[in-house]
This record gives sequence, structure tokens and C-alpha cells, in this order.
Amino acid sequence: MPSYYNSSKVYSPRQFADVLAKQFSKQLETLYSYGARKVAIFGIGLIGEVPEMIARFGANSTAVEAAAGLLNKKLLPLIDNLNSQLTGAKFTYINTSGISITINATADHLDSTDPCCRMVPGEGTCVPGSIPCANRTEYAFYDGFHTTDVVNVIVAGRAYRKELSIDASPYDIYDLTQLK
Repeated sequence: MPSYYNSSKVYSPRQFADVLAKQFSKQLETLYSYGARKVAIFGIGLIGEVPEMIARFGANSTAVEAAAGLLNKKLLPLIDNLNSQLTGAKFTYINTSGISITINATADHLDSTDPCCRMVPGEGTCVPGSIPCANRTEYAFYDGFHTTDVVNVIVAGRAYRKELSIDASPYDIYDLTQLK
């Protein structure tokens, strides 16, 4: 979102992913120093496919998706490193993008193009005071950015108990809670 942040002028997408991963690692180490031992890290979802990104960037929204993927690819090695370097640490990665891709394949009854509310142009938020759709269970997105409860329940369920090996690594949240 170059109109809000100048990072796209300072860094290439790959450099920015490196900066974010290093900063995130430091933040997780700080959490560990405060006593956190079991932490689930959710990757970035398919942000290039949300209605507002498609409205803003059109076919170029795939570039947004690719940039997010650069960071996601760094998270699992980062978590593996923290687990091996920090005594008693049990960090796990939830593959939000992978879960979302398989949701898209199985939830084709959801409208994933239009949000459930009328949006403020260029903001992705609902028009204040507007009435949202009557049946939110038929939509993947509430507004230009946020998924509906029907999608959130699926993602949360698969984060808690993975259905596919790609959903979480090295543990799903249920297994994480069982660790000593």
C-alpha cells in the first residue's frame, strides 16, 4: 500500500520480507524472555485475493500475494530455528494460505468476489450505517479485507486440528497444548 507507507520505495519485496522476518524473530524472542513457551504463529493469508486488493490492484493483486508469500516462506524456518535455539520453546506455524487455498477448493458455494456489505470506495470498509447482507454464511468476506465467520471457523478448526499435513508445522494447536 504505497500510498500509506514508503517501504516499497526503500526495499524490494524480498528485502522487505527479510527485514520483517528478522524483526519478527526478535519480537518472538522477547515474548520468550517474558515467559512465553507455546506460541502459534499464523502466516499471512491470501491477501492478494481479498476484494479490496483486487479493486485496488486488479490483475496486479497477484504481486501483493507474491510479496506476502516471501514472508510466509521465511516463517517456518524461523520457527524451527527458535525451537532449536530457545530451551523449552514450542513455536508452531499455522499455514493460513495453505488452509485458505483448500477452503477455496471445497467452499465454492461461498461468494468470494463480493463482500457482504457495501464498501467505501478505496477504503475496503463498510459504508457506515449500511445494512450488511442478510445471509453472511454465503459470503467469504464481510468487507474488503475481513473474512466472515464461516471462513474463520474453518481456518480456526484446521489450525486447532490439522486436516492436511500442510495446515500446521510442527504441531497443530491441539498438539501444542498437549506438549509438556
